[in-house]
Amino acid sequence: MSLSASLCSSVCLLLLLAKSVLAIDVAVDEELPVGSVVVRLMDYKATVYNNLDPKQAILAILDQNTAPANYFKIEQNSGVVSVAKTIDREEVCDRTETCKVRFNVAVQSLTKEKQRFSTVVNIQVFINDVNDNSPSFPAKDVTLDISEGAKVGTEIKISGAVDRDTKPEFTVRYYNISPPLDEFSIRATSNIDGSSTINLRLESELDREMTDLYMFNIVAYDGGPTPRSDFLKVKIRVTDDNDNSPVFVLSVYNFTVNETEAAGTVIGQVTATDKDAGQYGEVRYSFSQASEMVNKGTFAIHPTNGQISLVGDLRKFRRSGSPFVLYVDAKDGGEPPRNSQTMVSIFIKILEMRPRLLRNTVTATDAGFLSIPETAAMDWFVAYVDVEDTDEGEAGIVDCKLMSGSDFKLDSLSGRGYTILLNVQLDREVKDSHQITVSCQDKGNPPMETQVVLIVNVTDVNDNAPEFDKASYEATVDENRKDQYAVKVTAKDTDMGPNADITYSLSENVAGYLKIHQKSGLITTSTELDRERNATLQFTVFAVDTGDIKKTGSANVVLYIRDANDNSPRFNRTTFEFSTSELTPNNTIIGELLAYDLDTGLNGQFDFFLGSSTSKGGNPLPFNVLKNGSVLVSGALDREMQDSFSFLALVRDRGEPSRSSSVTVGVKVTDENDNDPVILFPTSSNHTIAVTNIPESNIVLGQIIAFDADEGINSDVRFYIYGGNTGGAFAIGATTGELVLQDKNKLINPSVYNLSIKVEDASKTPRNTTTHLRIEVNYENVTGLSESDTSPMGGHYILIVGIIGGATFILSVVIISAIIFILHSEAAKRRANDGSLYQNKFLAGSPIQTAGTEKVSNDLAVRAPSNNNSSIGKGGSNSSPPGNEDAGSRLVNTERKCDEVTKKVSFSLNIQDDQHYWIKRDCPDKAIMWDSPSPSQITENHKAASIDSGDLCITHLGQLELIREVT
Repeated sequence: MSLSASLCSSVCLLLLLAKSVLAIDVAVDEELPVGSVVVRLMDYKATVYNNLDPKQAILAILDQNTAPANYFKIEQNSGVVSVAKTIDREEVCDRTETCKVRFNVAVQSLTKEKQRFSTVVNIQVFINDVNDNSPSFPAKDVTLDISEGAKVGTEIKISGAVDRDTKPEFTVRYYNISPPLDEFSIRATSNIDGSSTINLRLESELDREMTDLYMFNIVAYDGGPTPRSDFLKVKIRVTDDNDNSPVFVLSVYNFTVNETEAAGTVIGQVTATDKDAGQYGEVRYSFSQASEMVNKGTFAIHPTNGQISLVGDLRKFRRSGSPFVLYVDAKDGGEPPRNSQTMVSIFIKILEMRPRLLRNTVTATDAGFLSIPETAAMDWFVAYVDVEDTDEGEAGIVDCKLMSGSDFKLDSLSGRGYTILLNVQLDREVKDSHQITVSCQDKGNPPMETQVVLIVNVTDVNDNAPEFDKASYEATVDENRKDQYAVKVTAKDTDMGPNADITYSLSENVAGYLKIHQKSGLITTSTELDRERNATLQFTVFAVDTGDIKKTGSANVVLYIRDANDNSPRFNRTTFEFSTSELTPNNTIIGELLAYDLDTGLNGQFDFFLGSSTSKGGNPLPFNVLKNGSVLVSGALDREMQDSFSFLALVRDRGEPSRSSSVTVGVKVTDENDNDPVILFPTSSNHTIAVTNIPESNIVLGQIIAFDADEGINSDVRFYIYGGNTGGAFAIGATTGELVLQDKNKLINPSVYNLSIKVEDASKTPRNTTTHLRIEVNYENVTGLSESDTSPMGGHYILIVGIIGGATFILSVVIISAIIFILHSEAAKRRANDGSLYQNKFLAGSPIQTAGTEKVSNDLAVRAPSNNNSSIGKGGSNSSPPGNEDAGSRLVNTERKCDEVTKKVSFSLNIQDDQHYWIKRDCPDKAIMWDSPSPSQITENHKAASIDSGDLCITHLGQLELIREVT
């Protein structure tokens, strides 16, 4: 008996020894839900487990991924075999009376963490048919033509419905017409392939002129408890008829073909004839609808000559003595066509064959590859080789052996076949794929040999962490740019599959600054980076695989931020104040400007510049600013013309485009003793004092009038007589310049004294001016008072001296006032051009400061005009001063204040005596009066105004003039 015949015996349970093949037969209905139990191997514990403790056994279905084993699954410990996916009997074995499938279960023992093969269980499952298919017409609708002259009883054949179920009661049982018609009835006849033909019978004569179209449904019902149905839409057009069907020469055709025949081989021919003429007699051949479901592209039939040829591989249909049955339809050219059917039995001739090897594996893929984890131990079950040889006698006895390598071994089973077991410890990193060649040879003469090749892939275990191609990365990005490319990192994992799939991430310290594509490793900026906050970003990039137990690799990244010129250079102060002497030479540095820039490179390098080379009034600015920030003198300075300057300096960086800032620079010009005192009296044209009356000792004969345009002690003048004072009769006030007759007894009469007068300032390096004063002494020496009083000339000489002295003094005052007025006017013009505040130096003696209160030490003798036409006395009447009101008063303790908010200057003026003075300024819209101790009114061409005693507020300092009020 052949090995194949042994395996096909109908024994329900074949008990074998250890390392044998067991057989179990079970039956199940098709369409069972997934998870339905097929068989419990624990029910066959004694034979299946072969005295092996079930707790120490693992069961697995071989070739789990291929049909028919993939319809089932097994619980590896309990041995419960259940449905893995719904079984459709019509898909597994269509239109066969008995449907059965077979698969193998490997029983493996687990000892000391090693899997050892024990036995193979062959399970044969018989699949019972259920009524799970509805009848199905080959088309959804049909259009038929019938002659109006057709006789009652004429029948038209229509292809009936097919039901794929196998049990007769589940196939098509009957038809009816819906809605019922009087003109037609139906009768069904069964075909030998299980299909049916509907005979549509004419029950009454037709009149096309009355009705030329009939439309109805033919409904097919199966015989199930709850019948299933399908319907065919029928459209009948009334015409003429085709009344003969094709007739096959034979009712059954038998053909034989070798299983090794090549595609294209013609294996036979069927022939049918039709008695009709024309197109009604033309016959066309085709396989029936039911046969096409079985044929599946193995055979083809020529539509006009009926030749049947081979187009597929016959080896998949090898059957012992069972023919391949097909049904052929012959249809004529009528509309609708008439047809007949014949059966074709094709016998496949089995030649003496090589042994056939079937691979049954636990881990096989659809492509036929096996997979074993690299941690698999020796004796690990790899595959079960099922050997089949359909030859008889010695030709059916087969021996097998491994042809390649020693990594695997072949273990024979007493029942049938072999197991392939692992013989060494595998290492996927050394070798990830193995090829196993099994060669089997029968004992025929000559012997036939067959080889089967198995590809074993070693599956990966996640034992390697991802590794970056660099231990550290460096990159540079621009400041203030979002979503810009930074760097792409790459890591590799020597593992496979999910164990080698890598996901990238960044350390938390750069969250919000950077982002990374999880798959590509591309790092980009997620916000605008500020280099001034962080010049570099140092972080860690991680690569994590997706294995069950994840492993991580890391690398360090340093990201440098390239500077953008987003910061302007800034000065270290809001203003810069410097001072320098008015005699400072050109190109002398008087100060340094300081600035900083938070940027780097050219963006952080900067140069200084002068804002404008001219003042606001257009005058050249005597200062310059070098690129390094040095402020230097670039022109002549004259404190007496302008004692302070204010200008803008710029700092500009070297970026592209550049950025800049400005600052106000103030320079105070300090005084140098560069002016000689100026003598207003005596002058070359007015230098004589005449003494015509007998003087008294200590009488003031006159006054030397002089001033110095410098400031401070450089402007304090001292008076000296350095020659011509014969006998020492005269003395001069060192600070007042008053010429005093020191001792009348030393005065020679008559005589002329030519006094040499020196006026010198109080500087440490004093400057001086000299002049000459002529004193003419010529008076009558009267010894008695009564005599002198009664003398007609006495009063005359005194009058001469008084007139000369008074005239000299008045002339001096006029000259001084004129000079002061001119200087005031020039200073006012300069102030208007420059925008700075100055005080009339001859009145107060120093420039206005920006804040604070300062006492002015200068005492200035002021003499009122002899006739004050611009002043209005109280009550509005004009008045003239008394005769000696020109004696003058002294203005003392002049105090000034400046409000930084309102920019108004306040003055407090105190008058030495109790006389009243007007104070007015050169503003055309307003005059302000100062009166002590009570307010007064101004009425002449000015708006009336009054303020508290002692305060004078002006928006800018104009020319001040003291005018005495006549009381």
